[in-house]
Amino acid sequence: VDKVTLTAENKTITDTLHDGSIIKLNQNSTLSFPEKFEKHSRNVQLSGEAFFEVEHDDKQPFIIDVAGAHIKVLGTSFNVKELAEEHSVQVYVQSGIVQLYSLTEERDTLSLIIKEGETGILNTESGVAEMPDDVGLNANEISWMNDTFVFDGVRLDYVTEFLENYYAIKIVLQKDTLSEMLLTASFKNDNIDEIMEVIAGSFDLKLKKENSTYYLDEVEN
Repeated sequence: VDKVTLTAENKTITDTLHDGSIIKLNQNSTLSFPEKFEKHSRNVQLSGEAFFEVEHDDKQPFIIDVAGAHIKVLGTSFNVKELAEEHSVQVYVQSGIVQLYSLTEERDTLSLIIKEGETGILNTESGVAEMPDDVGLNANEISWMNDTFVFDGVRLDYVTEFLENYYAIKIVLQKDTLSEMLLTASFKNDNIDEIMEVIAGSFDLKLKKENSTYYLDEVEN
């Protein structure tokens, strides 16, 4: 069967497969699939990161193969990210239910059922699949696609770590007590300066910026 390959290089792309499923590919990602799906399954191969909105079909499950991990769905929307340096694959489910599993000859199949709002990670070396602690950041797995951040009662140290990774900046909390403050806020298409000003304003903190480093501190009385 002839293969079709979608490649997103320096921008994200969106495409609709012939079964009606919608695929959004992040930058530097590739998806390949047959021109015509088999009768009993819809198999695709992913390298990188993509968001899937899969058309429901009980008789023809949609199966994604990414770096030795497999994701099986009947109909749902979810994000798949290959973390090559960590030898793992991460799945965030926006709606529906997904099965994340690996297949090897040396051991039994290990699988994880991931439900709406949850994230699952499979280590592609050990084959172990697990659910990390939900610290309130799961919805931000699809920030690359919708430019939206949602923090619902999230510890400030988790918020700053997330923002550091996303924007390639550094954020310094000047006092340990700031780490435990809980942020509830959402941002869409905001730049990092605006986001930091909102965070500082939410807690009446002092904000200072030097180059790409931001400092948050309590206001001295």
